[in-house]
This record gives sequence, C-alpha cells and structure tokens, in this order.
Amino acid sequence: MKLIVDIVNHIENHLHEDLGVPDIAQFSGYSLHHFQKMFAAVVGMSLGTYLRRRRLTKAAQKLASTDVRIIEIAQESGFDSQEAFSRAFKGMFAITPNAYREQRPTPGLRFQYPMDGELLRHPL
Repeated sequence: MKLIVDIVNHIENHLHEDLGVPDIAQFSGYSLHHFQKMFAAVVGMSLGTYLRRRRLTKAAQKLASTDVRIIEIAQESGFDSQEAFSRAFKGMFAITPNAYREQRPTPGLRFQYPMDGELLRHPL
C-alpha cells in the first residue's frame, strides 16, 4: 500500500519534529480512526507505538555514538522528563539509558530504511 510507504517515509523524515498521531493522520488524508486501523493492520502495531519505538531507537543510536546529555536526548525524542524517557527506554531495551551508553552496544539496533511497495507485497 503506497500510502503506508509514504507515511513511514514521512515519519522517518520528521522524527525530530513535534509530530503526533493526529498530524500523521491528517497528512494521510484519512480520518484519525480509519488511518490508525489501516496503519496497524499493515505495519502490525499502532501508529503511536511505531512513533515511540522509532524515536527510542534513534535515541539509542545517539546514546551509543555521542556524549550528548541524556536529558537533551530525552527532549529531542519528545519526552517531557528524563524519568519518563528512562522508563520508556528501559521498557524497550531492558536497560537504562545510562547503562546503555556505558556499554555502547551496536548490534541489534533496528534501523529503518526507506520503504517501497515491494516490502508490502504478499504472495497469494
């Protein structure tokens, strides 16, 4: 479905912005409710979960490759506090941001490459 490909690429290009579920639904041209159901059916998770996971993955990449303060990374990732960021980060990676930075792991990070229609085709 080309619309989902376009939306995922739009999200990737705007992750650093204050981009929310209603903004993305509006970009799609569908109602919020309809778009959320369609996105979840194609991608396998809710749009909100997808956004959170992508932002946390980007944060993990930054933690592993820079010395930017954790609070700054938390704010760039759309979290209001370092505590909320740490809880979400630990929920996804099973390790605190500080411990993650100390270990500086690289394997297992989930990168998102630009999508195309081939990724969404299923054999009948």
